[in-house]
Amino acid sequence: MATHITNIPDIDIKILQSQPTQADLEHWGKHGCAPDKDGILRDKKGRIALPKLGLIILIRHYHGLSHTSCAKVVQVINQLYCIADVHKTAKLVLDACLTCAKVNQHRPVKHDALPHPQAPFQNVQIDFTHMPPIGNLKYLLVIVDRFSKWPEAFPCTKEDAKTVVKILSKEIIPRFGIPTTIESDNGTPFTSKVTQLLAKALSIDWRFHIPFNPQSSSNIERLHQTIKRRLTKACIDTGKKRPDLLPMVLTEIRMTPSSTTKLSPFEILMGRPFPTPWVKGRAGITSLGDLEVIQEDYVTSLIEKLNSICADVSLCLPLPSEKPTHPFVPGESVLIKSLKPTKVGEPRYLGPATVIAVTRTGVLTDYQPQWIHASRIKHCPPGEQASSNSG
Repeated sequence: MATHITNIPDIDIKILQSQPTQADLEHWGKHGCAPDKDGILRDKKGRIALPKLGLIILIRHYHGLSHTSCAKVVQVINQLYCIADVHKTAKLVLDACLTCAKVNQHRPVKHDALPHPQAPFQNVQIDFTHMPPIGNLKYLLVIVDRFSKWPEAFPCTKEDAKTVVKILSKEIIPRFGIPTTIESDNGTPFTSKVTQLLAKALSIDWRFHIPFNPQSSSNIERLHQTIKRRLTKACIDTGKKRPDLLPMVLTEIRMTPSSTTKLSPFEILMGRPFPTPWVKGRAGITSLGDLEVIQEDYVTSLIEKLNSICADVSLCLPLPSEKPTHPFVPGESVLIKSLKPTKVGEPRYLGPATVIAVTRTGVLTDYQPQWIHASRIKHCPPGEQASSNSG
């Protein structure tokens, strides 16, 4: 029988077996290792006994040119050799592989809840979505109140700052008041000078989401899909065009109770269910008393009801964690997930890059000037940090 490990040159099994540590001897004894007819130690399953001295060589060999996964490397080694701490050592060795780190997926960090507003239309999210054109109407400007989930949507001919300013100043603010905060992506219609001048004049805190992170604008993204899905179904059933059906679709969304709060957006804003033939809401005023007294009683009751609803909604919303949602700290070396579709032979992660600053959910690196959501970041293998960053 050959005394060399197949496909691994320059390693003599007998020489390796002559250099065991006490831990190796105990491991071999536990598995009943004994010499075969060629003098090579094997366990009861016929596996070759090797000391940990040769384990790293084996791991790198079976990891190979195509970078076989840690689990498969461990499986192959355990099938052929009796050797201690295979999984632990393989993980340490392969976790330091920069090529694997750049290509392999990683478990993303948890997406935490955003700080929630305390009342309707304090905080709104706004975004454009594209629709199949009907005449000159190609876009839909969608706005949602983060507290009540009240939706607004406006068919538009252009996706520009003028449209944003016009709808905010003529449709949203006159009906709902000036919001404290508006959230959007970094699109030109929202970052333009015209839009930001309006925000500054009305003391609106305009906040931009981290690019390419849909979870930051989850309310508006979900509303996009809901509106498109319901419009499609309504068009199929009625044969009418989308602009004609949009008001009814928005009305039905406003009437629908939330699975979280058990209240509809209409109830949260108005303090009563949406009036329908089967849900009358509050009864009409029929008594013959003093009208001012009746109105005062109604307003008082409405305020109490709205305050109660706001408190109930606030209790139902998840609270954001005060701790960071990620483990990254300034000075660390990290890899950044590429946003471009990768082809065969291209790494999924770019870098290494050095962390400059962090927030609860975001990371700023020297790789690009924009903040990156922590879900796109992973630690650089320890063995590559100094050499990669110094270059």
